[in-house]
Amino acid sequence: MNQAKLVFIAIPLVAVVSLAACSKPDGISTVTGEGFALHVHDHSVTLTRLLAINNKHHVLGVFERPGEKTPEVFEQIFFFHDGNKKHELPRLKGFTNVEALHLSDNGHVVGFASRRLGHPEGSLAGILWQPLQSKLTKLEPIKDDTAALANSISADGSRITGYSTGSNPARLRPCVWTKKGEQWVASVLPTEHSFNPFLMSGN
Repeated sequence: MNQAKLVFIAIPLVAVVSLAACSKPDGISTVTGEGFALHVHDHSVTLTRLLAINNKHHVLGVFERPGEKTPEVFEQIFFFHDGNKKHELPRLKGFTNVEALHLSDNGHVVGFASRRLGHPEGSLAGILWQPLQSKLTKLEPIKDDTAALANSISADGSRITGYSTGSNPARLRPCVWTKKGEQWVASVLPTEHSFNPFLMSGN
């Protein structure tokens, strides 16, 4: 009887993306061939992963590195790469964690910052990161809510979607942030059921 044999080949986990123009910045190696250029992002000894790319060939990704206070525990660092320089997502003041979720064509990044559950000022905040301007903005939730999360941004960077939530009453509402002057203001999107328990997963 013939027996099937499985062969596993171990390779380091790195993120790969093709960029139109790149001068081999730190952490990127380039492989070229007939009609293509392959750029390999390798910013960590353990893991580098790319999450998004826009039409200007900017990339959004995440890599691991040993923690400052606990080197045996690796932390995830989210980054934006413009083809020449890597920008690391800073922490929002007063929060212990930050994560990036989406990238626009004008180089803006949205996501969320978090801290311990039960914090009197909310445990979750939506964020807008503008790495090319070294600017990080907290996106305020809908009035009377305490927490928010931003999960997507339009290609031109003019609208941000996500959700806002609070405890009085306890509910989660999808919303859109638009810029009014220098402020980003959230407005509620209509839902069929205000207390829909599947709203978060369907947002």
